[in-house]
Parts: sequence; C-alpha cells; structure tokens
Amino acid sequence: MCTMGCRLIQRWGAVVDRRAATAAASGFISSSAAAAVRQLSTETHPIHHPAAASAKPSPPAAGTSPESVAEVPDVLSAPPSPDKQPTRVTNHDIPSSTERAAATVREALRGHKAQSPMREMTFLESVDRFFDDAAKLTHVSPALLGHIKECNTLLEFTFPILRSNGQIELIRAYRAQHSHHRLPTKGGIRYDVRVSEDEVKALAALMTFKCATVDVPFGGAKGGVVIDRTKYNDVELERITRRFTVELIRRNAIGPSLDVPAPDYGTGQREMGWMKDTYEAFHQKDIDRIACVTGKPINLGGIRGRESATGLGVYYGVREFLARPDVVQAYSIRKGAGVAGKDVVVQGLGNVGFWAAKFMRDMGQARIVAIAERDGYLVSRSDEGLDPTQVKRHLAATGGELRGYVEHRQAEVGVATAAAAMGGSTTATTTTTDTVAPVEFVPGNPAEALELDCDILIPAALEGVIHAGNAPRIRASVIAEAANGPVTYGADAHFRTQRQLGVDRPLIIPDLVLNAGGVTVSYFEWVKNLGHLRFGRMTRRIEEKTMRAVVDVLERHGVKLAARDLLDLQAGADETALVRSGLEDTMCTAVEETWTAAKQSGCDPRLAAYSNSIRKIAEDYGTSGIFP
Repeated sequence: MCTMGCRLIQRWGAVVDRRAATAAASGFISSSAAAAVRQLSTETHPIHHPAAASAKPSPPAAGTSPESVAEVPDVLSAPPSPDKQPTRVTNHDIPSSTERAAATVREALRGHKAQSPMREMTFLESVDRFFDDAAKLTHVSPALLGHIKECNTLLEFTFPILRSNGQIELIRAYRAQHSHHRLPTKGGIRYDVRVSEDEVKALAALMTFKCATVDVPFGGAKGGVVIDRTKYNDVELERITRRFTVELIRRNAIGPSLDVPAPDYGTGQREMGWMKDTYEAFHQKDIDRIACVTGKPINLGGIRGRESATGLGVYYGVREFLARPDVVQAYSIRKGAGVAGKDVVVQGLGNVGFWAAKFMRDMGQARIVAIAERDGYLVSRSDEGLDPTQVKRHLAATGGELRGYVEHRQAEVGVATAAAAMGGSTTATTTTTDTVAPVEFVPGNPAEALELDCDILIPAALEGVIHAGNAPRIRASVIAEAANGPVTYGADAHFRTQRQLGVDRPLIIPDLVLNAGGVTVSYFEWVKNLGHLRFGRMTRRIEEKTMRAVVDVLERHGVKLAARDLLDLQAGADETALVRSGLEDTMCTAVEETWTAAKQSGCDPRLAAYSNSIRKIAEDYGTSGIFP
C-alpha cells in the first residue's frame, strides 16, 4: 500500500514540474515562480518526489506536528481518476514565499484556462451561448428564459448485459428531457462511445428549439448508450436495446404520451422495432402502444418516407433559401439564385448525408464535387460530379471505406453503320458504353474536405466539425447544417466578426430549420399510429375518380392529353406523396418565418430561428400558466 502511494506521489510530482515549466515557457508565470513551485513540490514530498528521490528528509520544524496536512494545489495535481480526490500528504514547514508562488501559479493557470482564445466551447456551451444571444432579441422575462434554457430531467444509469462469450459487461446510458412545455418529449437514441451528459443535454435542447421552429408539438429529448456498436454482434445489440428500453420503462421515461424515442447516430429501424416490441410486452392494455417510438419498419407501424425525411428536408430548406432574391443579394451567393449548377461538398454519407446529396443532385440538378467519409474524401473532376448512390453502394461493400472507389457512367454513343453490301445506305445507330469517370481519392483527414472551394457545404455527420480552428479556411458560399450543431459558437463568431456580409461571409442555414425534416415526419408517424390508419387509405381512390372525371370533361371539349400526363393527373395521393407534401409545406413555412424574423431583427438566420422558438415556447407558458 505504501509503495503504491509513493508511486502515485512521484507521478504527481513529475506533473507539477512539467506544468510549472510549461507555464513559465508560455509566459504565464515567471521563471522564479516556476522554481518556487518545484521547490514546493520537492519539500512537500521530500522522499518521493523524483527531483529529490535520493535526498534525506529534513526533520520537522519545532512546534510543527508531523500530522499537519495540506492539499496539493488542485490545478497542478493529476489524480489517476476523475472521481478520486488528490491524496493529502504530510506537509512540513513550507516557506510562506513558496505558498504565495504556488497561489500565483494556480491563479495564472486557472485564468489561462478560462481566457485562452484556443479553447473551444463544448457543444452544450455553444448551444447555451446561441440561446443567450437570441434571447436578447426577445422580450421574455429573465426568469422564464432561465426555465426555457435549463434541462428539465436528466437520467443517467447503468445496466449489465451478458456477452456471447459468457462475460458480464456494464453499460452506461443517458436520457435527457429538456422541456415539458409540450408532451410527449421527442428525440433520438445514439449508440456511440462519445455519448455524454453534456452531449445529450445539448441535443435535447436543440430538439426543443427545433420542434418549436417547425411547429411540431413536442418537447425536446435525446438519449444515448455509451458503446462502440461495431464491437458487439447482433444478439448483443438486441440485448442492449431491450434492456435500455426496460430501464426507461422503469423510470417512466418512454411512452406515446410521455417520451417518444427515434433513431439517431448508430441506430436505425431495427433498434426501434426492438424497443417497440419490448414496450408492448409491458403495456399490452395500452391501445396506442405502437406510438411509443418512431422510425420503425413499415410493417411494424412505420411511415413511408421517414428514412429519407431529414435529407429531403435539407434539400427543401436549401432550395427555399436560395430561391429568395433578397437572400442571394444579401450574401452575394455565387452563381445566383437556385440550387441548379452549384458545386456541393458533403461531409458524411450516412442516412442524412446520402439522401441530402441524392436530392440535391436528382431534384436540384446540383453537382456533388466531393464526399468525405472516415478514411478520406473523394473529389470528382467530371462535369456530372459524383453519384451518391454508387458511392453508398461502394461504402456498403467495403465496410465504410472510400478507398478504391471507381465511378462508372453509362454513355450513349452514335455509331455509323454501312449497309452497302445489302444495297442500302449508311445509317446512324446508338449504343451504350460503360465509361469510368475521373475521381480522385484523398486519404487522411476527412475534415480537410470542409475547406474545399464550393458553393454549398453540407456537414452531415456529427457536431463541432467547423470550429474556430478551421473557420478561417472555410470557402463555401453556403453552409447547410444537415447535422446537429456542426458549426460551433467560436466558428459562428468568426464568420460574424471576421467576414464581411455581401463579400465573404457564408450564409449559414441553421440546423434548427434544416435538420427538422426527421422530427417532422416522426410527428406524422406518431399521428398515424394514434389514428391507427395509413395516410391516403380513405382518400386515394376518391381522388383518382374525381380527377378521372375532370379528364373526361376535358376530352369532351376537345382537349387531348398525353398518356403520361393522364397518369400524373389521375393519380391519387398515397402515403409517400402525402408525407412529402406535408414535409415540404413545413420546411417552406419555417424558412419563411426564419428569414422574415432575420430581416426584422437585423440578425442572421440562426439567431432568428432561436428567437422565434423562444417566443413560441414562452407563449405556450404564457397561455397555459405555471402550475400550481
């Protein structure tokens, strides 16, 4: 036990020396102060400090008790675990000058940590700063603003699972419910080793403001399980998912009227199906039990169009912002209004990134010039750009790596054929050939793709990829936040203060608007589950009959329509068409409200979206009152 304690103190002494030397080299303290700190450490631990390992301990001063104890300064100590406190050690006669020097170092390092311009805010700190800036644009009372800002409920728990090898493993999980101003709360479930308390609180807050921005009647929530899902087989993942669901049930934190999870990073339809089945086993008498989660498979009560909803919402949002002449003029958008013909870089080809890229290319006629994934990024040199479908297929075949990607193109080539031997003339025919498009793979850091010159940059992976460190090198004209929080407060501040509007400041379309497609269609799924009826089932056939009657009238009056036009005109709206129509209307309305607020308040779209959501939530509290 004594040996272990001695080694621990030796490590602390070495850390003290290194940090004191670093502080002196950086100019935060004087060299004499650093020397005093080293002296303090040596005299505090005369036997065990590395600098005095061979020295004999000096006897204690007269009148000083050997049991007198003082703590090692907390800034300079390095305990082996964050949940363990620094060990108290016997402190003999420490000179007062050394004590003052130690205090000087402690305060200098604390000040450096708080004031250093290199320190990037955490995700939660960024969200809170955006909220604070937007709150200044409202007339909501400070007390109510504080209530809206704070996370209402945070659950943190652990549970054991039995691995396939017979070992028991302890799993940590979280669920944050940010706001109960409307119920149920709504938010995804992440499976990732980076899941933390701060992350789920930040994401839950974003979900609250996002729902308010697009007028979806939910409070915000978010959850996560701290695992690397690639290290578990399917049986183990099912066990984790079902046990996680049971833990939520035990805490009354899941249910159609309480809290409705959905897929997020590392989860999908399969996990939502497991969660639904587990919930139903405990709530067989609840007739609305199928609405306990959204993002389910179609056959288990899911909704058509949910998988592509977030990506389609990204396209609708970008299209609507760039269709406005005043937006294009204010930010001097390159290549003018609209999406067509613009060069697009996509960072992250997961569900959101893939569908956003596909819709930008297929519906918007944009050119995807680069796609980034974990092992690097692809750059296209062709006029057509990259095909997201082919890239996605390659990723599925290689386990998520872009290396080795080759893009094939089908091209029609005219060929002259001679029929002289048959006594005929020369004719032209068309054949289809397979060609290889010029694509370059750049290995290494995929974040470098964010700095490529492009018209539209779509960060579609995780938060914080555009930060104060790389913001000066971002050259995109438009940053479309398809992910949650991809631009930190530090980066946003750089764009607002160091870039000139109308010259080189990018238009940032905020996540509160652009990432809301998923929760919008989840809302449609929840409503469908509560109604126990597929959208379009009661109306599709009558719509077709009505339009067929219109066509008959037109034909009797001599109007002839092409066969394709007849099919389009007579088709009734099915569930997919209705979902996309509802999503398009939601996104168009949100863009209109956000840009109108931005013009009225003289702010950027992000602060406009935040301030709009704050006003709506405050209005809910104002009309419903505060209980009791």
